[in-house]
Formats: sequence, structure tokens, C-alpha cells
Amino acid sequence: MPYVTGFTLGFSLIMVIGTQNIYIIKQGILRQNSYYCALICGFCDALLIALGVAGTQQLTRLPLFNTGLLILGIAFLLVYGGLSIKRAFVGRTSMDNNTNIQVAPETRLKTFLIALGFSLLNPHAFIDAFVILGGVANHLQSGARWQFALGAITASFTWFFVLVTVAVYFSPILQKKKTWQWLEFISGGIMLYIAIRLMMSILR
Repeated sequence: MPYVTGFTLGFSLIMVIGTQNIYIIKQGILRQNSYYCALICGFCDALLIALGVAGTQQLTRLPLFNTGLLILGIAFLLVYGGLSIKRAFVGRTSMDNNTNIQVAPETRLKTFLIALGFSLLNPHAFIDAFVILGGVANHLQSGARWQFALGAITASFTWFFVLVTVAVYFSPILQKKKTWQWLEFISGGIMLYIAIRLMMSILR
């Protein structure tokens, strides 16, 4: 089902521990506009995913565009998934590189602006939405594309709200390095699995 495929791929991409997720977790630990922050990030992701699917639809007439975009997405999944697994095994996670993020907003406006920045000024978000999700969506029928997009959007909202809930109630555990290593490993494994499946679809 396109919806399930979109949810699975979207979930694996959003699970990658980057600045946006770090910020949401820290907001949850601090209990400062935490669910509001998750909502803003979810709407930003929904906007990018919708633009990615709609925008790439307009480019489908270009020669070899679909295949080229899909290959680029597979390459990114392989590299990024491999790096996530490497970080898990060597004990160095993305959390180590993001400990200096400013996360003490006093108002909802500050939370809104910071969440907006982490969501829309993040190059990985554009790669996820336009290259990977948009590239996969191009290989689906018109109606299935938006089921796929809805699945990816659902994954984003689900992940952000689960993440902030876990951060609020399990903050002592989340601050342990071992937890971050497991998140990196699971995320990387899912991305590599999807990349292999996409490669198989090209070779058929």
C-alpha cells in the first residue's frame, strides 16, 4: 500500500537524529512549549513533503528524470544509513555534535521561530522531501502519490509527538549515550533496507 510505504520511508528518514529532533527532545526535557514545538515541526514537514511530491510531478516529462532522481535518493539512503550505523558502533552519535543548541525560549513566538528555522533551514529536510520522497512518489500512479505523501506526513507527526512525549516522561534515560546509539542503528538499518528494495525495483 502506498500509504504504508510512505509511512515507513518517512518514519525512517525522520528518525535520523539531527538538530530538529535534538531541539524537540530538549524542549521536552525542559517542558517548555514542547507539544507546540512538535506541532510546528510537523506542519513544516507536511508542507515540504507536499511541495516535494507536487513539485517533482511537474518535472516528470524530463528525460530520465524519474530514474535519476530515484538513483540519487538511493545513494543518499545508502550513505546516510551507513553513517548512522557507523556512529552507533563507534559510540559517537549526532547528539555529540549538537550539545550547544540554544533551547531556552521563554515565549511561544521564540519557540515558533526556532522550530521554523530547524525545520525549513535544514538542507537534509529538502533532500528528504524533494529527492527521496519526491523521487519515490514519481514512480507511483497519480492517486497513489498522495496516499504515499499522506503516509510520510503521518509519520512525521507521529514521530514528533512520540518523541516529545518520551522526552517529557523519560528524560533521564534519553540523556544516556546508549539510547542514542540504538536510535542511530535502527534508523540506519531501516534506510539501508529501503535502499536495497528500491535498487531491486530498478533492476527488475
